[in-house]
Formats: sequence, C-alpha cells, structure tokens
Amino acid sequence: MSRASRVSAAQLIAGLAVLAAGLLLTLDRLHILHAEDYLRFWPSLLVLAGLAMAIQRRGSGRLTGLILAALGSWLQLYFLGWVDAWPGDYFAPIVLLLLGLFLVLGGLRRRAAGPLEADSWVNAFAFWTGLKRNTTSPDFRGAELTAIMGGIELDLTQAKIPSGRAEIHIFSMWGGVDVRIPKEWRVDIPLLALLGGYDDKTEQTPLPGAPVLVLKGFVLMAGLDIKN
Repeated sequence: MSRASRVSAAQLIAGLAVLAAGLLLTLDRLHILHAEDYLRFWPSLLVLAGLAMAIQRRGSGRLTGLILAALGSWLQLYFLGWVDAWPGDYFAPIVLLLLGLFLVLGGLRRRAAGPLEADSWVNAFAFWTGLKRNTTSPDFRGAELTAIMGGIELDLTQAKIPSGRAEIHIFSMWGGVDVRIPKEWRVDIPLLALLGGYDDKTEQTPLPGAPVLVLKGFVLMAGLDIKN
C-alpha cells in the first residue's frame, strides 16, 4: 500500500470516529440514548487501528501495530471494569522495557550487519547532551540513533546509497533528532510517535530508481526533523 493511501485510510477512520462521536452526543442531548454507554468503547478503535497496521506493514511497523492493539485492549478492559490496573500506573516500567528492547534490537542489528567500512554505519547515543554526526561514505548502509533527554544531528548530504536502500533506527525520548539528506533521496517514515511527532521538511526531487532512506523506530514526547 502506498504512503498516500495509508494517510487517506487514517483520515477516513479518524473522520468516521469523529462523526460517530458527534452523532452520539447529539442523540444524548435529544434524550434518545446515553452517550456514556457507547463512548466507553472508544479504545476499540485503537485495537482496530493497531491490527490494521500490523497486517498491512512489515518490520517495525508491524511491531508498532501490535503494541497499539495491546494498549487499546488494555484500555478497553479497564473502561469495561474487567481489570483494575490503569495503564498510566505502569508508564515508567513500560518505557524502560521499550528502551531496553530497542537498545538490544539495535545491538543485534549491528552485529548481524557484520563488519562494514568506516562511516557506512553510524551509531549515536545521546543522554543529557547533544551530538553531531556526519558521514561522507560512498556506501552508507544505515544508522542507530538513540536520544534520551538529548539531541542528535546527523548529516548525510554527502553520503551515497549504492544499494538503493538504507535504514535509520531511531529511539528518542524527551529529546530530538535532526537528519539531513540530499534532495535526490526519497524518504519513507514508518515511525511510531507518541506524544510527539516528526516533520518532513525535505524538498525531494528524486529520479526513477532513486535511493530510499527508511526511518523506523519510536519517538516518545520527542521530535524528529528530516530536511535537506
């Protein structure tokens, strides 16, 4: 499925949800039904969205969908009174588990990649600090960027992707990541953002067969900027 079709599907689901909420509130004001009896089922939308994402995407996108579906299921059970544990009470432990999972997976990915030439793979870990990295590698393969209460700037404007595809794996919590790329590259961003987001500021002018830079990972109360 193309990036544009995914966006339109998300807009459609969000629009239908807003329409349904408006209809319920209107019927509630008309004393036809009690909106509270139906609005408590809103977490089911998270479950459906997560399952759809897990089915349609691959790799980290599939994992993101499963996490979203699990969170929606937990919230739905809570609002139905079937469980007493509010997910927010477990926020810190869950964040630590996710952080550990991303760090471990990042290490395994780097190990699986085997020996690479200098600058073909960039590793950056920023904790309460700011880092700047750049590479002019003629064979850029990817990067592992982790920013916790800090920031990372990665300059790839002089790099090349002869293989046609490179991946950057990002974990950012209470921090920020800036990635600069050439205008000739295309970007794909199957990234999960929670209480944060990413901003694609690139002016892409790719030719047919242009290299693709894929940005995967998890952004929590943080930001990601992609620019030229």
